[in-house]
Amino acid sequence: MQSIFGWLIGLIMLGVQTCAPSLAGSEMAVEAEPEVYALEEDIEYYDDDVAVPPPPPPVEEEIMEDLPYDEEIVEMEEEVIMEDMDDYEIPEQPSEPQILSIVEQMPRFNSSTCEAMSDEAARKQCAMNAMMQYLGSKIAYPEADAKAGIEGTAYVQFVVEKDGAITNATLLRAPSGGLGREALRVVNDMPAWVPGRQRGKPVRVRFSLPIKFALTQ
Repeated sequence: MQSIFGWLIGLIMLGVQTCAPSLAGSEMAVEAEPEVYALEEDIEYYDDDVAVPPPPPPVEEEIMEDLPYDEEIVEMEEEVIMEDMDDYEIPEQPSEPQILSIVEQMPRFNSSTCEAMSDEAARKQCAMNAMMQYLGSKIAYPEADAKAGIEGTAYVQFVVEKDGAITNATLLRAPSGGLGREALRVVNDMPAWVPGRQRGKPVRVRFSLPIKFALTQ
């Protein structure tokens, strides 16, 4: 009995020793596996020896100014236009001849009698007298100004063209509106003058003419 009982106790102890490592290993595995998986899923790894590059600067979108046209297209259009212009002749605009105030030979009232004179000074005086006679015969004294007793001198400026025509008549000053209008009318109705000349060629000349209005007693 004692030998059998001792055998049983030995067998039990052997079984305990044999199973102890297996049980201990199972307990460690059961406790370790959840922790290992949890760490592998959640842990963030850092390496102190590796420099972490700074984040890249924000990309700024290039703001283009409002361009109403494509420069390349415009440049091409300009080249086409220039090519077309090479085949196009721009007509020259005739420039208006200069108006002079003083010339070698001043314009004068045209009178066949005066122009027949050979002496230059006598011809000028004759033309002046002929002009005064013409004005005296053509002027109609305005009735309102005559009743009001208005007298005085009206000054009219005009241009004697290269062909002697009277153009651009302008009233500079007059004793009254009625006398000024009458002076302009008479000047515009004058026949062509003998044109002024500079270096032997006819030129445009600006001329000022005083016209005196006087009431007879």
